[in-house]
Amino acid sequence: MPPELPIEALRGQFIREISQRPVVITAPTGTGKSTQVPRWLFQEAGVFSGRFIIVIQPRRVAARAVAARIAELEGEQLGGKIGYRVRDDDRTSKDTRLLVATPGILLARPALLSEADVVVLDELHERRLDTDLLFALLVKSGAPFVAMSATMDGQAVAEAARGVHLHVATRNYPVAIEYYDTSADLPSPEALEKRIKQALLRLPSQQGDVLVFLPGKGEIERVASALGSEVGELCPLHGGLSLKEQARALSPSGRRRIILSTNVAETSLTIEGVRAVIDSGLVRRTNYHNGRTYLALSPVALDSADQRSGRAGRTAPGHCIRLWGSQARLRVETPPEIHREDLGPLVLTCAALEVAPEELPFLDSPKDYALVEAKRRLSELGVIEVSSEGPPRLTQTGRELFGLPLDPWLSRVLIEAKNTGCLDDAIDLVSVLEQPHGGVLSRSAPDEQIAHHTCDAEALVYMLREGEPQSSGERQALREARATAQRLRRAFQLPERSLKGGLSDRKLLLATLLKADPVCAHVARQRKNRLVFSNGGTELEVGRNCRVSPLLDSQKPGDKLEALVVLETHGLSTGALHKLIITLASPVSLAFLSASGLGEVTVKQARISKTAPFKGKVVVTLERSYAGRVLSTTEQEPSGHHARQALVELFLKGALYPAMKKEAERRLTRCSLAHALGQHADFQHFRTCSEPPPLADWLLQHLGTLGVESGHDLELLSKSDFLPPDVPAELSPELEERFPLTVDLGDCLYGVEYDLKKRQATLSILRGARGKPPPANYLPRFEGLRVFVEAGGSFHPVRR
Repeated sequence: MPPELPIEALRGQFIREISQRPVVITAPTGTGKSTQVPRWLFQEAGVFSGRFIIVIQPRRVAARAVAARIAELEGEQLGGKIGYRVRDDDRTSKDTRLLVATPGILLARPALLSEADVVVLDELHERRLDTDLLFALLVKSGAPFVAMSATMDGQAVAEAARGVHLHVATRNYPVAIEYYDTSADLPSPEALEKRIKQALLRLPSQQGDVLVFLPGKGEIERVASALGSEVGELCPLHGGLSLKEQARALSPSGRRRIILSTNVAETSLTIEGVRAVIDSGLVRRTNYHNGRTYLALSPVALDSADQRSGRAGRTAPGHCIRLWGSQARLRVETPPEIHREDLGPLVLTCAALEVAPEELPFLDSPKDYALVEAKRRLSELGVIEVSSEGPPRLTQTGRELFGLPLDPWLSRVLIEAKNTGCLDDAIDLVSVLEQPHGGVLSRSAPDEQIAHHTCDAEALVYMLREGEPQSSGERQALREARATAQRLRRAFQLPERSLKGGLSDRKLLLATLLKADPVCAHVARQRKNRLVFSNGGTELEVGRNCRVSPLLDSQKPGDKLEALVVLETHGLSTGALHKLIITLASPVSLAFLSASGLGEVTVKQARISKTAPFKGKVVVTLERSYAGRVLSTTEQEPSGHHARQALVELFLKGALYPAMKKEAERRLTRCSLAHALGQHADFQHFRTCSEPPPLADWLLQHLGTLGVESGHDLELLSKSDFLPPDVPAELSPELEERFPLTVDLGDCLYGVEYDLKKRQATLSILRGARGKPPPANYLPRFEGLRVFVEAGGSFHPVRR
């Protein structure tokens, strides 16, 4: 490593500080911090040399590349004293003293935190949820650690870490910024290949390598196919590539290179020879909705756009073409994931560590409502127990789930599948769904080999078991999915074998998905000329690449879409999310959702049947509804709560003891009046009267107390069982005399309404008519209250 690397200026001060407190380093990309700082710790005698050092890189591609480069510079064999560990790829040994890993590896094995002598958090400015959690855990532990970034506010982070900030500046060469046009258009995926071709033509061919920022592997493949090899050597760069394939993009070449990269090249890696950047202005960013995290294609923020353009000015003046309008208004900063992702993984990890997330010193505290929602969802999944005393704790199911490197809801699917007997199918489906781009495999499955052509679950499982995709992206997704499936089989102690064909039992697997997470069920709703789907939250549309999309317009009998089990959604965004698209789903019927126990059951109609087979018996119509859609209706003799609800309904509509309803309502009204009177100083002797519940609520509770469990129990009841208690006998005469509910003057019957807050009584005509108010001495005194009486179509005050 050349001694002139700018980061070397910090070495002496860093070594002095790290043994005493956390160190925060800010230095531009290309200064050498990602490789040199870990090397200092590895080499320095008397500080951390010979101890266990963990370096956290947010992305797999960076973790592999950094580990390989450090091993090369140290003259060590990769996988010996210096190694890396990422998902499905472990290059370590018992001799490894410097481990480069992704955050998920460390959080999945919390014991590593206590084993490490020092932890280095690189690229902290990306503000990922997992690295923010690691930062907070390290600060709380008081252990020495290093936080590094090219762009973050180092002083603020150092204060949060209770450490010291070290900074090194380097000279960046000027970069000429050019926009695609002068409009206010935001970055867009439309005609992306064409616009990149045009941008390449604007760049002088002698200007060196070109770095093209694209949002994902799919766009990289399409742009590569559109460009062809005549523009130069095309080098893809993304997290799904092997170490050898990544090295090709990172190493200089004799030809002009066009490096097609995701935002992994934004800060994590230095690519030699880049003199020009073409920025699509797009990124796939996580967002949270209705209990799930999904990827949405969104415009980058200004801080990210500036970071990208700076890659062209590391070694010489550069050029950047931004493929959006010069008047477009982008967000100033990329929001931290802790404010835009499901906090379930964070809460789950905290439960495993027995730490309350509210007590952790995060750089940005999570929103209270997001923590509450995450706890609620995990509690519903049965993986944590929430207590008012102390942090959430893992249940037995939670302990099984935490050991699985999956999203909590996918882990829950496996736990349920273990109980329902479809674990083989569940493992294969979950292994594909867990891949960021695994959904593309569904479109490659041949219809003739799939029993249910329009079912994405069937197609995905078939592809994992027998698929042979053509594109490199699909091949990589399939390799990773199969590796995950094998790992999960080992975790559940299943034979490492692959079944043939599609799903063994489609209905059982879909029922298991619904049991694991009922909100993945979405019912159809017609909105003018389009069909949308909802689980009670935001309405979703079916994407054109989803396998169920042909059913949207199908006229064939039996093809009508009633409901979906949604497996994956993506967001479409133009700065602010405006639409969620279903990308993977399986069609099901409303009857299937009902049979799976979804929705709430309510008594819609109760009656005493006059016909066989229920003649003379209490019967009800039970309606099961989900997300505003009726799934099923059944007629039966009720039991339990439904039986009590039916008897209450019959009583309230006068079909059962009709003469008793009026008396029941009169008693409750008198009790309510007596209670209200008791709240005032002038009527203290009424304080013994409690506030009665509504009649329906009292009846339900009372029938439960009486032990009513079926309609047959009606034979054991009498009409008095439907009457609530009246005002105590010793208070009743006074209440009737001083505060009656009705006043009968012979020619006119008045009903009396009391407003004790305003200290007034209002008499409204129930029967008869009067042109003038009655004399005051014809009325009760209503002591302490103003009195208004109806006469001649208006109300008049009574003067005594």
